[in-house]
Amino acid sequence: MSEFVVASRYAKSLIDLAKEKSLLDVVNNDMELFLQVCKTSRDFDLLLKSPIISNSKKSDVLKAIFESKVNTFTFSLFELAIKKGRVSILDSVASEFIRQYNVIKGIEFATVTTATSISKEVEAEFVSIIEGITATKIKLITKVDPALIGGFIIKVSNKQIDQSVASKLNSLRLEFSKNPYQKSY
Repeated sequence: MSEFVVASRYAKSLIDLAKEKSLLDVVNNDMELFLQVCKTSRDFDLLLKSPIISNSKKSDVLKAIFESKVNTFTFSLFELAIKKGRVSILDSVASEFIRQYNVIKGIEFATVTTATSISKEVEAEFVSIIEGITATKIKLITKVDPALIGGFIIKVSNKQIDQSVASKLNSLRLEFSKNPYQKSY
């Protein structure tokens, strides 16, 4: 069975149990913490995926890092994954859990790219405007691309709004290349 299918099943089961115990938001925060550790520590991620390192060693590392930081319900998933030999896919389970959680809560991701970094107040304005347009809850991802010169690009789902200076200059350049007023001799 593929890693995605197994991770999806574990995540679905975890969501169902977390809903039943009214711990959905708590477990989501735990999964986000777990993913953050996986993304920031390559050594930790490699340790979990290593077939050479014993499950008892992996269990000790997970206990040392997460036992006091996550809910006991979430930690029981880690123990189950170790027991079943699925610890190497915990990051995929966490990713899939977060994806399914966002679907349940009606949360979409939007990316705003600007030429310079923006303040928290401006981020909040973007979130407010995008939520008003899409009628969904938005989690904002901000990116900086100096090549935009100014303005912004918003991407939500499969839609994009490009209000960057670079885009406007490119469209002007294209218009000038089609100059119908060129003098012909």
